[in-house]
Amino acid sequence: MAIAFDQITSDTATPTSLSVTLGASATVLVVFYAGTGGDPATASYGGNALTKQVTATVPVAGDPVSCWTLLNPQI
Repeated sequence: MAIAFDQITSDTATPTSLSVTLGASATVLVVFYAGTGGDPATASYGGNALTKQVTATVPVAGDPVSCWTLLNPQI
């Protein structure tokens, strides 16, 4: 199984949103968030909630970075 990078986006809107298209064989969706507006409370794809795996703080800037996942992300 290969891991593929899809995109990076910069969005200052609240809530932040981005559009991704997953292949039919996708088994996991991994989303990394880094921002100055605070750590999001929730994340979703196709109406399905992602699970927050970890949150950390960037040492110099103090901004949050978090990782979210969704298994079998077919919609």
